Amino acid sequence: CGLIRVQDIDELADLAKAFLHLPPMKGKNHGIVTYSGGWGALASDLCEEFGLSIATLSEETLQHIRKVTPSWRKITNPVDIWPPTKLDTSETYRGAIRAVAEDDGVDAILVLAPAIITPKFDVLGGILEEVKRWSEKPIVTWAVGDMAGMEKTLSLTEHHCLVFPSVKRAIRVLSANYFYYNKRIHFQQI
Repeated sequence: CGLIRVQDIDELADLAKAFLHLPPMKGKNHGIVTYSGGWGALASDLCEEFGLSIATLSEETLQHIRKVTPSWRKITNPVDIWPPTKLDTSETYRGAIRAVAEDDGVDAILVLAPAIITPKFDVLGGILEEVKRWSEKPIVTWAVGDMAGMEKTLSLTEHHCLVFPSVKRAIRVLSANYFYYNKRIHFQQI
């Protein structure tokens, strides 16, 4: 019937928010932008658990990311931008998200970000700008930070920028998005 089963009220609320604000996913390949290698590994494992794939980034995408990262940094997906964030956090995030979003092999983007409103680490505005720019690809964020930063994340939803309190909840939403629209297309072909 195309129903999506949920395990609890949090998942129900997450999926309702996602289906209101996110575009359909065309495939299951994800790009991950993070400032922690450990978080990127956790997100990769959860993508696999939920039936999603980590996209192989094109050489062109890698070249764009290298423009906002030190030359010695090896770039892969997940895109770990921690060392360059010491240079300009917001600009590095925007550049990395934009490069990954432009990649035709990426169907959705998961951004793991600090929710801190000190000028050096305030990346939420830049993430919002990229979400507005890439309305045809789902972009979700898992943010961790201080009280003021987490309060700021609440205002992003009204601009279709979804922020989740855990990486698992963010990936579960992307997985449901992909499998729902994939089944819907399948049922329409029957």
